[in-house]
Amino acid sequence: MEDLVYKALVGIHIPITNYNEAFYVMAAFNLLNKAVKEKDNYETVTVTAKVVKEKDKYNISYDFKKYIGDKIVEILNIENINVFLDKDVCYIKFLDYQFSFHNISYGERLLEYKNSKKNIHQEWSQIRLQDKAFEIFEEAIRRMENE
Repeated sequence: MEDLVYKALVGIHIPITNYNEAFYVMAAFNLLNKAVKEKDNYETVTVTAKVVKEKDKYNISYDFKKYIGDKIVEILNIENINVFLDKDVCYIKFLDYQFSFHNISYGERLLEYKNSKKNIHQEWSQIRLQDKAFEIFEEAIRRMENE
């Protein structure tokens, strides 16, 4: 499991250019959300200099959330992904999953999107993806490998 947490920490930094990369990154964020809630089960993870420009030790924390907004900007124009930004929650709907993230920062580009006609309302699917975060992330890894 720690190996998957490490892969998720690294994975949130990949550039997103297509559907499978977007799914991989959102699945990584989902897994990190779960890992934070269960952080006593994981050791400190070291992420290499290539990924974060300097060597940092990560005690699993919500620190990763600062990257979600920028990654959402990268997926706004990818087919078959629908993004809905509300006051305090963001829903990202793929063909087969709906990810939700609370309390993320909306930068200028996301605020523009939020106030545009492209920001089409979504209801929460009421499926808690964190309950199967490890399985979903493993599926995301397989999709990337099969690309």
